[in-house]
Amino acid sequence: MISKPLHAYADTVGEELKITEQEYFTWHARIDQIELPENVFNIIHVVRSYIEEYNAKEENKEKQIYISDRRWRKIVRLLRTSAFLNNHLAVDLMDCFLIKECLWNEAEQKQTVSQFVQDAIQKHGYALSLDLTDLKAEIQEFDADVKSETSFIQEENVTELVPHLKEYYRIIGMPFESAILIEDYKKLNTQTESYMLLYRFGFQYHNEYSQHGSYKIRKGVNQFIYINGTEYKLHAAVKAQQKNTYKTAHPSALREWENRVQVIQASTNSFKSLIDEYRNNDMMHLRVNLFVNPIHAKIIEINLQDIERLVEAKRIKNGD
Repeated sequence: MISKPLHAYADTVGEELKITEQEYFTWHARIDQIELPENVFNIIHVVRSYIEEYNAKEENKEKQIYISDRRWRKIVRLLRTSAFLNNHLAVDLMDCFLIKECLWNEAEQKQTVSQFVQDAIQKHGYALSLDLTDLKAEIQEFDADVKSETSFIQEENVTELVPHLKEYYRIIGMPFESAILIEDYKKLNTQTESYMLLYRFGFQYHNEYSQHGSYKIRKGVNQFIYINGTEYKLHAAVKAQQKNTYKTAHPSALREWENRVQVIQASTNSFKSLIDEYRNNDMMHLRVNLFVNPIHAKIIEINLQDIERLVEAKRIKNGD
């Protein structure tokens, strides 16, 4: 076999499979008419930004990724050709995966540029047409207005027990400076007397309490306790405390909110319809691209699912 003459340029393609010159020029013109949607322009912009950030890093100074404007024009032409040969009228996100095959100059750059393209498609594929920024801002502003109109912060004084040396509550009025362990106090109730240790304070103990003896103790109301049947007060202090107080909104505010709710609902419903449209149109042919591995379709599906969950969360929040 290897000794026989090699006819490397012999025409072995059947006539019925050949592209005629007329077909070639017809296709050439039709490829130019393939639409480039806004999200495809966005993908290219994001990928270029990733490359610029990569090149700006000091550690990549000797391994720059250079893509000329002429090559970007050829990349766009490739995307249009892919869409045309897949019988589509516009470039879609699956076609955009071909960009990664056109960016690397050295073999070690392949993984890097592939990640750039994948991230751009996954995070920004539907970012423009499904931009929720304005919707988020409107809902946040709405929330703030509702809270401002229906609640206010009110200060009130509360009496709280004051821990002493972190472990004790001091007892007021006993013949000696005494205290009970906070842990023991929490075990008391107002119905039953329990035997608990009390502690006596003295400077000879380096400002700490020492065991004094076991007493029958029952918890009283507020900051009182009963020791062997006698009522004593625990050391407490009055503190200012803030709490949210709610009020009924004015009827005019309620009417305004109802109108705003309808506007927000219309926006979320519009986004939901757009997502359904993408699912019905784009997702149908994601896995049948002639030139892209169908496994990449999962990346686009995840992106759309994430946005759908976000929109649904906004709808639920608005409904509340």
